[in-house]
Amino acid sequence: MYIRLAVKCNCIRERKLRPFPEKFRPYVRFDDNIIYLDDTENSTLVKGGRNDRSKTMEEEPEQIDPEWVEWCENGCEHENGFHASSVTIGPKTRLLPLITMLEKMQQAGLQNFLSAVDCSEPIELTPESVAECLIELYQFKSNFPAVSGTVVKDELSGTVVDILMGDGSKPLYSCETYQIGYDRDGLWATRSGLPGNVPEILFHSSHFRQDLLPYFTGLLEDKASGEYLEIRQPVFPLENNTYPQEVTIRYRELSPSDFDYLTRPYEQAFKASIATGNPVKIQCDKSAIDLE
Repeated sequence: MYIRLAVKCNCIRERKLRPFPEKFRPYVRFDDNIIYLDDTENSTLVKGGRNDRSKTMEEEPEQIDPEWVEWCENGCEHENGFHASSVTIGPKTRLLPLITMLEKMQQAGLQNFLSAVDCSEPIELTPESVAECLIELYQFKSNFPAVSGTVVKDELSGTVVDILMGDGSKPLYSCETYQIGYDRDGLWATRSGLPGNVPEILFHSSHFRQDLLPYFTGLLEDKASGEYLEIRQPVFPLENNTYPQEVTIRYRELSPSDFDYLTRPYEQAFKASIATGNPVKIQCDKSAIDLE
């Protein structure tokens, strides 16, 4: 499951728009912060000859002229269409460390922020609710407890990509020949032997390079020893179908900044909501690779 945070901008309301394509100009209508095509009986703008009178940019875009869809995606100054903020966090399992920390800190009164993070159904937060969430986010940072965990870091960008709370281990995936995961000592790949036997260690590293190979496979190389292993699929997926290339895994005391990769998108959406006066829509989308 992927979590999408979106806040509409006010470019439509304030008419901060690129010029409309000429063929749509007679049919464009405004309704506060919504723009739509008024499809008249004589209009052939909508494919299939449908006569619906309110074809907005959000309703059945596949039924609307592709040129109109293209304008709706690029009609104002924002990169993400008509949004002051739009970001996707996924898969949702990436949010588990933050959820765990917020649950540990419930005595600090962080329930609103926890509800915004740990959602399984689409929700909409009003600017008033968002203000409460933003206050709680700052409380999360200022009242952070002393706790340790395993931090997975992308060394090239300097950003954290995953956190494992406590002393346990986290399986990443398995196939017919091996299992792969990580713990406080690093990434491991093991092959199970006969029942009762100790699994064979194929690879173990706390600092490794990851190269993408054809057909979506990966090659791991331990930076210290030079040992390598070809794996079925890369590890630690990021947004936009990318993967970290140089990874370190360290067990240490955690800090609020370690959670920035999870809290920053929420902070950005909360601030955009307060600035525009528009709600934050949190959409929970299933993915083809969703393992939850």
